[in-house]
Amino acid sequence: FVGLQKTTYTSTNSLQMVVLPDESRVTLEPNSSFSYNKVLYAFRRTLDLKGNAFFDVEKGSDFRVQSDLGSVEVLGTSFRVFQRKGIFNVQCFSGTVRVNTNETQGVIKKGEQFGNQVKKVQIHQLKDHIAAIEHFDNVPLKTVLAELSAIFSIDIQFDDTNPLFEEGFSGTINSNDLDLSLNIVMRP
Repeated sequence: FVGLQKTTYTSTNSLQMVVLPDESRVTLEPNSSFSYNKVLYAFRRTLDLKGNAFFDVEKGSDFRVQSDLGSVEVLGTSFRVFQRKGIFNVQCFSGTVRVNTNETQGVIKKGEQFGNQVKKVQIHQLKDHIAAIEHFDNVPLKTVLAELSAIFSIDIQFDDTNPLFEEGFSGTINSNDLDLSLNIVMRP
């Protein structure tokens, strides 16, 4: 059936902005994609996300973002979904969103984040979603390095059998600056 085909957008090495039929905007981050049904979108605003994206949603009927690790439901707001390598995290920039993961659920307001590895916390820098601030809370170092590899489209090689890379990393990086990010992550 032609009307049931999904439209897919994919971003490879840069940010890509997509305007949806209701004027909601999706900013896909590198190595991320989403799909939706253009015909059914007017009745059911649902997207399937793989990777990371920022959403600026126009008011209207329910808006839902689904991923393998969880889902987000909103009415009209802006939020960022981070979903990669077993981590699912949502940051709310305006309004309120309901977050459902495979393990738990929660409602967050402007300035908060929630996910499968992050309890509800205040976020200090939520002015600009494109600033690409990434916050990690006790995330294994090998997962953080894999994320840096995906963000910057580079190959970071390390011995992932070394127990050192299982150690938890907590910190904030700016994913617009590779050298600074590596210095923050790898400092003793």
